[in-house]
Amino acid sequence: MKLTNKNKTEIANAMTKWLAVESPERSGNKLSEKASISTAYISHLKNGKLEIPSDEVFRKIADAIGFSIVNDDNAELVELHWLTENFNKIQTVGGSARLKRKIVTMDSDESGLGKTHGLEYLSNNEPQTIYIKCTNTMGVKELLSLIMAALHIKEEGIKGNYNKLLAIRTKVTSAPGWLLIIDETEKVITRSSMLKVIWDIVDFCYGRCGLIVSGLNIIEEIERRAKKGRAGYKQTKRRLFTNIVKIHAISKKDMVYILKESGITNTDSVNWFIKNVSDYQMLSEYLKDLPAVASKINREDNTEKSIDEIFTPQFLHALFNEL
Repeated sequence: MKLTNKNKTEIANAMTKWLAVESPERSGNKLSEKASISTAYISHLKNGKLEIPSDEVFRKIADAIGFSIVNDDNAELVELHWLTENFNKIQTVGGSARLKRKIVTMDSDESGLGKTHGLEYLSNNEPQTIYIKCTNTMGVKELLSLIMAALHIKEEGIKGNYNKLLAIRTKVTSAPGWLLIIDETEKVITRSSMLKVIWDIVDFCYGRCGLIVSGLNIIEEIERRAKKGRAGYKQTKRRLFTNIVKIHAISKKDMVYILKESGITNTDSVNWFIKNVSDYQMLSEYLKDLPAVASKINREDNTEKSIDEIFTPQFLHALFNEL
């Protein structure tokens, strides 16, 4: 699929925003390395010289910064995730935790706020960073095995959870710059065995490497159990409540920015989304199909209306009531 000038402009603009985020991993040299392209191409794009790089270079940049190109009639560029306040906060906090060897508890009150995507992106773009997602059926053995696999530690010959913990500790504390991310811990912190292994991980990480313990309403759950005198939860508070980062609901500023990126600037339509959409996941589901719907309408009506002209509040209400 040949890229249009609009595609190239959007990729160049997204690249500029990506580079503007304060992080050791967001330099021109890092992007050049990640995309396997010359820094000269990055300089050309920053200076608006879109005619010089090939389509292949544009595609490599799009892949490196988290964009995907959808093959539809208009070859529209779709941003699957956005550089929101939450996303930027997670990258900044994660980079700081890794470099300064901090223990961070990251909590959100709702799902769909971009926490998991932000943490996964962090693990893919920060060196020496591993991401582990907990599940409802996970036990201590499974958690330790996943961490060992992510650290490329062979389990062969290492018997027992204690020795596995020692192997993990040796790996992440033997050299500076490691960051462990344990996400969706709300699925395991109500079980004493899992709580204790998280204590152990916090203890050996303290002052030696970075650690992010993340989840949904985990602060509230730990507080509730500590007040009831449940064994272990007061100790958990002392270990995890020193550096808390809250992931907040989608802001009006982010909503306006995302809608503008998607071609919607009409005030009434923007207000419709603000009123009816509460999280990034829902917003992504709504927006991903808009270009295809607009193309179909323009073909059927033989018109060239913009997304902004088509998606009035009345049209949006009718469209999404059908979904």
